[in-house]
Amino acid sequence: MTDLRFADLADEPLDEAAEQTRFRRWSMTDLLAADLTFEWDVVGMLVRPTYGLDTGELKSMKSYFGAARAIGLAAGVPILGEWAVPERRRVLFYVAEGGRIPFTRRLIRLCEAHGVDPADLDGWLCPIFDAGPLDSTTFRDTLRAHLDEFAPAFVHLDPLYAFQAVTVDAHRVDQQGRMLADIHTICAERGATFWITAHMNQSGQGFDLKRIAGAGTGEWGDSWVLLKHRETPEVDAGRFRLAVDIGSRQWGGASYELDLDVGRFDADAGNHDGPIRFQVRRAGGETERRDAETDKRLKARRAVFVTMRKARRALTRTEIEERSTGASKSHIRAEIAVMVDDLLLVEHGIRKSDKGGRTAAMYVLAEGVDDA
Repeated sequence: MTDLRFADLADEPLDEAAEQTRFRRWSMTDLLAADLTFEWDVVGMLVRPTYGLDTGELKSMKSYFGAARAIGLAAGVPILGEWAVPERRRVLFYVAEGGRIPFTRRLIRLCEAHGVDPADLDGWLCPIFDAGPLDSTTFRDTLRAHLDEFAPAFVHLDPLYAFQAVTVDAHRVDQQGRMLADIHTICAERGATFWITAHMNQSGQGFDLKRIAGAGTGEWGDSWVLLKHRETPEVDAGRFRLAVDIGSRQWGGASYELDLDVGRFDADAGNHDGPIRFQVRRAGGETERRDAETDKRLKARRAVFVTMRKARRALTRTEIEERSTGASKSHIRAEIAVMVDDLLLVEHGIRKSDKGGRTAAMYVLAEGVDDA
């Protein structure tokens, strides 16, 4: 029996707002006057606006990576300690594998690893534990309602196959691409990035978007994260050594190595032993590798730049240190001093009252300095 909730929407009429924005004809005047600002949602991972996917080999921790990104976006903290988030973003997360309890347990542990109180994500991260075909009236109507009411900046479906339209042949590029483009358009019209988790064909060769099961998904994506094993995973011990390739048609990409330890799963207790631990570093030859101390200093400098870009007024050194996250306080403190010496941070000309009748200098980024 056909489920009437998920009827074919091949001829579904667009709502009035969508009707007015689709197939716009741009004049050169409008085109050249439009905003061309390059903006990151996640520095070195997600440019805004974009749309795309996570994909990877079997047991390559795609769901962990996706949940870590959701936490970073929603909390405004560096994702896995590496990728800075300039501004908190609301995340709508469709979870169709595992269910509520495993997702919540994973979320709590990943929040702890990121130094985030899960309760602080209220109003910023909303999961949905349900799935339905992307061409159904129910899915599209509720998606539009969530976009209008919650106003997320990032909408993630994990995994795609649970939302596959019953009217779409996943092996036809034109049909699969149109299905994804339709949902991307609904999200983009409301200022949200549309993101999916796709699975790789395990019998395929190579490590690229062509490995994705079915057709059309790799061709559709504007940005992507590819995950594979650098070493044979120790699944029972919860030890994974991964290669992470991040790419975008807009800005290029970069390769990383991710060491992820989630602990041994205790079947009797129903949880993992110990905290989640992770380490991320840029991949490459020995001449391209940064030593550990340099990497810590660069993370500290990036954290200071993020703080100064978000600040609406001049800040004292103490305020900069307190607001900067993603690196140790000692490294942040040292980078603040270096940036003052190098005239990257300059005094604003006013001073703030401090303890004991003293005053503290207040700093802003030097003119023309806007990139970490």
